[in-house]
Amino acid sequence: MRRTILDMDLITHEGNVIGISLGYDYCAEHEWGIKDIYNTFGCQTKGEIGYESKRNTKVPSSLVFHETKKSVVLIYDGYFDKEEDDPAQYHKSPQLDMRGDVIATAWDSKSFGIRVLKDSSERSQKAAEFLRTLYKAFQKTDGIITLNGSTNLFGGAGLLLLDYTKIPDDAKQRAREADKANREEKELFRRLEEASGIFPLLEKAGKRFLSLSIGSLDNKGNPLWWMNNWDSEDNYGWYTTEELKLWAENKGPVVECRPE
Repeated sequence: MRRTILDMDLITHEGNVIGISLGYDYCAEHEWGIKDIYNTFGCQTKGEIGYESKRNTKVPSSLVFHETKKSVVLIYDGYFDKEEDDPAQYHKSPQLDMRGDVIATAWDSKSFGIRVLKDSSERSQKAAEFLRTLYKAFQKTDGIITLNGSTNLFGGAGLLLLDYTKIPDDAKQRAREADKANREEKELFRRLEEASGIFPLLEKAGKRFLSLSIGSLDNKGNPLWWMNNWDSEDNYGWYTTEELKLWAENKGPVVECRPE
């Protein structure tokens, strides 16, 4: 797990805690996605839409809830063995060390963790109680795991964990509509990518990149490509299809990678 330093907070609706944002840090571990977590928890990311697609259908044995007099932890760690490992270890985990707050969070593509320090503050008491509630929600397959995006209606950035039963019905419906529109847009972008011929063109020209995909359309409906090139320090940003074609000819605004 990689510790988060930004945007960790409880997610509330009309004064009630319905989730927690584990936040993020500017690091690769928070940019790789959480496909492995979705698979382990049985989230139906393709068969459902909205929050229903991020709802757990499995409860991995390595999902750990543990409470002491001083703190409460909720951890998903694929390496945890209930027969051999002591869950008390997570109360002393350096990734969940308290640094001036009562909530500490960490996550990566394969794990997540939350620790709440017990004290008399309202924030501490609400957070600790929600961790108890959230663990029970996962046991009842009512846990929601999602990343910040267009279908997240409650703010927060990075990894979010919510109790499905506490999300208002109108928010669930809006999330379905937003998710449906988002998926249709992505399908359109993939069709435009294939029709453009950009990938075989750049491959033939020997151009390398870490990532390249259509991520938006301009005001005339023309594709805009987001590229993170091999030399990511100098060569990332938004480009048009024509600019990428020029790059294949060693022309245009794309900054050429430095030679190896």
